[in-house]
Amino acid sequence: MNIEQALQDNETQKDVLSSINEAVTIALDIESKKQEIKNIATVLKEDYEIPTVEFNAVVSTLVKQNLDEQLEKVKLLERVVGIVKGE
Repeated sequence: MNIEQALQDNETQKDVLSSINEAVTIALDIESKKQEIKNIATVLKEDYEIPTVEFNAVVSTLVKQNLDEQLEKVKLLERVVGIVKGE
């Protein structure tokens, strides 16, 4: 059954519509929260000259809890730059 059929079926219509509406509400909340994060980054940039990219990197790393992965990427980058520079 595809979504169109589910919306036309009297047995499934109510649940599918409810699920769609719930998902839309969640998606709107997510967009709102993303804007709040952008606003925080802007304030930090304006008040303390903290680059937005640095703020976002810290937040992203903490959210994903992937500091080890990020450190490995930095180490790889350092090795590659060393090779390119002939070190």
